[in-house]
Amino acid sequence: MDRTVTPLQIKRPQDVPLVQNAAQAAANILALNDWVASHPGSFNASLRSVRRWYAIRDAERGGWLVGFSKFIGYKGMTGHRYRLYCSTPSGSREPLNGRFTEDKSKPLWNQSAPVEEGSTLHAEILPYLLAFLGSQGLQKPRKDSSIRTLNGFAGQ
Repeated sequence: MDRTVTPLQIKRPQDVPLVQNAAQAAANILALNDWVASHPGSFNASLRSVRRWYAIRDAERGGWLVGFSKFIGYKGMTGHRYRLYCSTPSGSREPLNGRFTEDKSKPLWNQSAPVEEGSTLHAEILPYLLAFLGSQGLQKPRKDSSIRTLNGFAGQ
């Protein structure tokens, strides 16, 4: 008998595996950006509520890549899995929660640093965040959102 647990069988946020380090979160940012490049507008509704954005330097093209905690905070997240989450009725979907991934005791929070609004770094990252949002049909992040950089992935 196959006892494989599928994402939709998991009912509690603490049962969904979180990233354990900045490298796993960075891999998820890469996966997210690859997905949205080939699926414009696929996440637009869910991005309106994002409060925390994470950024890594784009080693291949220069600039920055961004991701949101509810996607990048879960180990092995894919665009397909996240879209499944978004399209499943709330009573039976996987319990993803950005607040849970960002708990101050969790690796995503501990292995990242805040970017001060108005700083040079913020001004450098913001156009990439706006471009990401634009690819999803949105013009700007919510007013109370903030940006953090993943430790070890923000260097020149």
